[in-house]
Amino acid sequence: MKELKVAIDAAIAASECTRREFARPSGIKAKSEMDFVTATDEAVEKLMVERLQAAFPEHRILGEESAKPPWHLDEGTVWVLDPVCGTESFAFGLPLFCTNILLLRDGEPVLAVVAEGLRDEIVYAVRGQGTQLLSAGGAVTSLRGHITRTTMVNYDCGYARTENRMAFPAAVVSELARRNRYSVRELGTSATLPMQVRGVLAGNIFDAACPWDLGAGAFLCEEAGHPVSAHDGSPWRPDGSPIVTGRDAATHAELLDVLQAARAEV
Repeated sequence: MKELKVAIDAAIAASECTRREFARPSGIKAKSEMDFVTATDEAVEKLMVERLQAAFPEHRILGEESAKPPWHLDEGTVWVLDPVCGTESFAFGLPLFCTNILLLRDGEPVLAVVAEGLRDEIVYAVRGQGTQLLSAGGAVTSLRGHITRTTMVNYDCGYARTENRMAFPAAVVSELARRNRYSVRELGTSATLPMQVRGVLAGNIFDAACPWDLGAGAFLCEEAGHPVSAHDGSPWRPDGSPIVTGRDAATHAELLDVLQAARAEV
């Protein structure tokens, strides 16, 4: 599949750049009080766009640093790119970030490729073919059904942290703690989705984000056999809407129950 090869090559080139510039990028700018961009974000996006445009000039490309709404994700063939998801961590020396590449056809995910942080490997998935780990040496390992006993759950409540807005996240964390089965993390990057597929995390809860943040990682989870849904249990959408995913059906069901209990509190 030509699209997969080009996407993997682009992700490898992006990863080489981010690993080289990690913790010392130039041109750090604040988009908002809690959101940053660096010259590396912009350079990596440019690199990926150039490779994809050269291979597929007929495809549209939506990149975080250049996208302007409306996005029209459900029309035609669209590449959705996040050059550095977790820019603040990347810029200041915390190795929790990733590069996301997602391909949509008429709004449906076709393939996803993610380069996670400083790991010299790629996690990718193609619709109906499961999720694979590509090592630096070229070995490919299936990650479908890879389950561990970790108790860690990542909960990302986003940037809109006003007093009223934080009532629901506080209720979610309180409910997770009350059940005494999960240890809660907030890691600030969708790299936690391939981490779940690799068995590092038991689950993920994300509040609303953007298409480039969650779509690729959610698709990796889905193709690995991990249930993924919206917060109300309905099918997830690759548009940045809130998602919840668990390593298995039981974990996913309990996280949905946590969200329902938290909503009842507020």
